[in-house]
Amino acid sequence: MKAYLLIAIGSGLGGVARHWLSGVIATRVASVFPWGTFIVNVLGSALIGFVLGASDVRISPATRQFLTVGILGGFTTFSAFSAQTMQLFQHGKAGVALAYALASVVLCVCGCCIGWAIGDKM
Repeated sequence: MKAYLLIAIGSGLGGVARHWLSGVIATRVASVFPWGTFIVNVLGSALIGFVLGASDVRISPATRQFLTVGILGGFTTFSAFSAQTMQLFQHGKAGVALAYALASVVLCVCGCCIGWAIGDKM
């Protein structure tokens, strides 16, 4: 139960951080390109790589879970996607990694479009 509570708290903190940082970037950079989300996703991916790369001696399993599933999961789910893709590459599964990455991006964007179209009809 403690793990779920820590993940819930971390997710809340990560979500608030994502909203704040995206807003700060959006107010400072006028562009059609979604810089706020882009920077959050790149930053979150780099941070999850750092946390996963740190040994268990430096970061306990509970802290690792709080940071990766909680804070970074709330900050951006793209970080989890990036970490899973990297781990597939590390385990010699380059074809699976590329298929996962391509399918994830294409199908998630398609899913968003379909969901938008259905929601727009309601």
